[in-house]
Amino acid sequence: MAGARGIASVSGYAIPERSGGFLLDLNECPFPPPRTVVEALYSAGCYANRYPGRELFDRLRQLVADYAGVNIDNVVVFGGGDEGLRVVFDAFVGKGDSVVLTKPGFAMARVYAGIRDAKIVSVALREDGFRWTIDFGYLLEVAKKARLVVIENPHNPTGSLLLAPGQVRELLVEAENAMVLVDEAYYEFAGVTVASLVRDYPNLLVLRTLSKAFCLAGLRVGYLLAAEETIKHVARVLPPFTISRPSLAAAIEALKNRYYVGHVVRFVVKERERLFQEINRIDGFKAYESKTNFLLVRTPENIDVVELALEQGIRIKRVGDLPGSYVRISIGLRRANELLLEVLREATAKP
Repeated sequence: MAGARGIASVSGYAIPERSGGFLLDLNECPFPPPRTVVEALYSAGCYANRYPGRELFDRLRQLVADYAGVNIDNVVVFGGGDEGLRVVFDAFVGKGDSVVLTKPGFAMARVYAGIRDAKIVSVALREDGFRWTIDFGYLLEVAKKARLVVIENPHNPTGSLLLAPGQVRELLVEAENAMVLVDEAYYEFAGVTVASLVRDYPNLLVLRTLSKAFCLAGLRVGYLLAAEETIKHVARVLPPFTISRPSLAAAIEALKNRYYVGHVVRFVVKERERLFQEINRIDGFKAYESKTNFLLVRTPENIDVVELALEQGIRIKRVGDLPGSYVRISIGLRRANELLLEVLREATAKP
């Protein structure tokens, strides 16, 4: 349960401005959802005076189960990945519990841990050429004493795959008393998942979202995969009606006709690899390999790339918790990506 001291100790998450220009800061899909999804959204809006019924939630759960290759009893849905993470903390973490988090890592995990006065154990990532790695031996050591372990895989903000499925399996066995949450928000761009393990390991939770490859960030729909008994435990702390009727309708349509997701992924991966090569040709900049829809880029410390980009109407994200100067760049449409490359090239050309 959250305590007053815990709440006072966290700064929360500041919602950034989103008006105008090119939005390359929050790892969103650069395309709007397809027409059929928008039509489902509008149609459901006609019934916005009514709460959504269980049949809509169950329909979405079944479609998620089919997509993820699990049973419906292995699925719970909620209003976005952030809420899913909060629900996991509500279900499993109390005051003084040890929570293992990567550093850097997803900001809301630290917020939720801080609110509950949990003990945060940070596992720092290490730069290894053009990717980032985790000390797996140290992770195993601290996980054995933890209540919850949170691993983003692929990782945000580095874009690296931190663990192979075999390592996740070993983690689940060695840290059998800990809940292990694998955040697969960028699964579609990496093609690596541990979803099939939820049947065999009751301490595994796999968190996913429809915000990225499914292009539904503004509708806030996420889901959790876990063993049936684990799902029942999580469901006990889940408030009712956590997804709006229009969001449910759009998510159902998106999963019924997910042909567009492949197009999104192919476009993003192609542009991501092109940007990776182009940025690494610019003096003073280093882009890292990525299995997501963004790139982590190390920049010259004497150049404020975020401000320079903003002057041209481009929003990118500054990254802390790493030694040096870094930004995270979401993959946008071709024009936005080209404008950003121009900003980076001109930044080093200035005296």
